[in-house]
Amino acid sequence: MKQIEPIKKKNDGTLEFGEAIAVYMASDETDEINFVVYEMGEIRKKNPGLKWNDFAVLYRAHEQSKVVKRAFEKKDIPYIVYNPHFWQRREVQDICSYLKVLLFYLKWRAGVLSDSSIPKEGGNVNADIKRLYYLPPLNFSPIECEIMSHILEPYKLFTDEAVRDKMLARLPEETSKTKFLKLVEIFYGISDGLKVATLENIVSSIIENCEYASLYKKNTVETDQSRESVRYTMAVKEEAVDFDRTHGTNSPSYERLAMFLENIAVRSNPTEQSELKTHADYVNVMSLHAAKGLEFNTVFFIGLEENIIPIRHFSSEKLSKKEKARRVDEERRLFYVGITRAKERLYLTYAYNRVWYEKKQRFAPSRFLDCLPKELLDRGSFNIGFLNKFKHVLRKFFS
Repeated sequence: MKQIEPIKKKNDGTLEFGEAIAVYMASDETDEINFVVYEMGEIRKKNPGLKWNDFAVLYRAHEQSKVVKRAFEKKDIPYIVYNPHFWQRREVQDICSYLKVLLFYLKWRAGVLSDSSIPKEGGNVNADIKRLYYLPPLNFSPIECEIMSHILEPYKLFTDEAVRDKMLARLPEETSKTKFLKLVEIFYGISDGLKVATLENIVSSIIENCEYASLYKKNTVETDQSRESVRYTMAVKEEAVDFDRTHGTNSPSYERLAMFLENIAVRSNPTEQSELKTHADYVNVMSLHAAKGLEFNTVFFIGLEENIIPIRHFSSEKLSKKEKARRVDEERRLFYVGITRAKERLYLTYAYNRVWYEKKQRFAPSRFLDCLPKELLDRGSFNIGFLNKFKHVLRKFFS
C-alpha cells in the first residue's frame, strides 16, 4: 500500500522525509485559487526543470473547476480539464446527442458532405437520433418508438423528405407528428439563423427550444436529484462559453461544433486522457475520479470542506445509518486517492467562505483532514517563508 508520508529515498537506500503537507485555510474560493497560482509560480522559480504538466489541481465536484479556469486564464497558465465522470453523465450525454445530430444536419445543409460521405456520417448519428425519440420535444411512447424502429436509416428523416413523409404517415397521432416536426424546425432554425452563432447560443437554443431542462422539473416539488440534473445540463453551456473564449467564433458553426465534440470525446475517454497527460504541457485540472491511477510532482487538492468532501448525498436523510456510513467510507477513499496522487509536494486547501452553486456558504473543514498525522502537516503555512507570505497578502489585496 502506498504510504501517505512525504518521504524520499536517498542513494544509500535510507529514507528521508520530504516537505510537510501544507494545509491552507483561504478566506474564500478566490483567495484559495490565488494561493494555488502563487505557490505554483514559486515552485517553478525554484525548480526550473518542472513543466506545467508536473502540476495537478484536484477537486471533488465539477462546480469547483469554474474558479480554477477563470484564474488560470487570467494569468495565462495553460491548463486542461479532465472530467470523464462529468461527460459520461446521462444529462450531458443527452445534450451531446442533440449536438451530434445538429452537426450532421448543419454539414448537410452547408453542402460539405459528399454523396459518398452522407451515408457514413449519417450512420454514425443514427444511435443519437434514436436517443432523441425518448427526449423532449419528442418524448415518444414505446408504441411510437416501435413504429420509428422500422426506419432503417434514421438520418434520412433529416435529409430525405420522402422518408420523412412516410414516417409521418405511419404515426397514428397528430401530436406525434407535431412533436417530430418541431424537432426538425429547431434544427432548421439553428442552421438557418445562427450562421455566425457562438457555441453558447447553439447549446442554449437546444436546451431552451427542446425544453430539455424541463425534463427534470416535472414534479411540483424539486428534489436534490432534479436540481443536480439541471446543473449538469447548464454546465454544458458553460463549457461552450469556455470553448468560444479559447477558440474564437470566426470559423463556420459546423467546424466549431465538430471541434467541440472532438474535445469532449477526448476528455470523456480515460485512455486518451492518459495519453495527453504524458505529452501535453498543461496543468492538469481534474476531479478525484479522473485522477485515479495517476501521479504528479505537485498536487493542489482544493475545496476540503464538509458537504464538498464528503459530498452531501441526495436525500441523505432517507438513508439508513449503514448506507450513510458506506457512502462516507467511499468519500474517504476518494480523499485518499487525492492525497496519494502527489509524488513530492502536496497542498490541501479549504475556504472559510465559498460561493457554492451561486450561493455564499460557510462549510466546516472536512473531517478527513483530522485523519492525517499532525506531525506531517504545516497548517496555514505557505511553506515558502515569511517574506513571500507577506508578498502574497499584498498581491491579494491590491490585485
